[in-house]
Amino acid sequence: MIYAKVVTISIFCLLNCFVTSAQENYVMYNKEILRCEQQFLYLDNIKDAINGYKKVFQRYSKPFAKDCFVALQLACLAGDTQEVEYFARIAFRRGLSWTGLTYSQVVSKFLSSNGHFNQKIKSVFDAENEKFTGSLNKEVRTSIIKMAHKDDSVKWSLNCLKGSEFKRVNKAYQDVLDSNAVQIAQLTAKYGYLGCNKIGFADFPVKNHEEVYAKTCFQLVPLIDQLYYHHSCCYFSNPQELRNALVNGDITPSTYASIYEWAFLDLKEKRPEVTLCHPVAEQTEYYNICPIMKSWQKNNDSILVNKCRFAIGMPRTAHFEKRKAFEKEKLSVWMII
Repeated sequence: MIYAKVVTISIFCLLNCFVTSAQENYVMYNKEILRCEQQFLYLDNIKDAINGYKKVFQRYSKPFAKDCFVALQLACLAGDTQEVEYFARIAFRRGLSWTGLTYSQVVSKFLSSNGHFNQKIKSVFDAENEKFTGSLNKEVRTSIIKMAHKDDSVKWSLNCLKGSEFKRVNKAYQDVLDSNAVQIAQLTAKYGYLGCNKIGFADFPVKNHEEVYAKTCFQLVPLIDQLYYHHSCCYFSNPQELRNALVNGDITPSTYASIYEWAFLDLKEKRPEVTLCHPVAEQTEYYNICPIMKSWQKNNDSILVNKCRFAIGMPRTAHFEKRKAFEKEKLSVWMII
């Protein structure tokens, strides 16, 4: 009898584990978020969108900060202080900084109209941000910051050099990139993909260098991104970890797509850093995400592109463009994430 109870309990726990695992599939999470976006993009229904976001955030333990931020701005548009506080709390818990919050004119205007409520939200930020920063791997974060700073310091010194001096420093820069890529591969093998859940975001909003976007383009940038974009072996050494991160909720589909396509572009152009990992790979998926950041040839097969996007929970190209227009018009901020 006791044995039967133990077996029953064990089976129940196993089934519960499978249910929990199914609930935490973040490809499905992203598809549910797209349905929330459809409410305000196509049906002009902000109220139902807000309710949809709440239901999704209640079902998943790691909602993306970008989604929390969008929901927060919608709550500000609706003028609902209770919902604003709810989404602000979750957004801060998921890593949204106070600077990032005030980057939205919609949020800033809403908070400035009520000084007492503004102070309340600031208190919420202080408490939730402490939880978020406390959850990060400080040691790995410090290592990544050092790599990024070393990358920057050598890269920017190239701008004023010419001739043999440029070649010498450029070789030094390549050595820095290679060294960083090797360390990233080692750390990823040990900890998994080093996304914002493990080491957080960059400490400040990153603006597009093009003047046309200077006041409207805001990115919630995972700290690790720069190193992946500057050295393709960071992708080719860790492709499975990044695929796992899609399901585990450690990387947004757009971030994954841009890293993937950037790496294959470098491979196609035979950039020198790719020789470090000697990838034997062929691009089979097309997301057309990189042209947002840099102009190069898109895949003209829209059916294929949207099929690839759907598989990882990305919006269709038309949906993405509509969201971008809404963000710029209604929220005064375009988030490339």
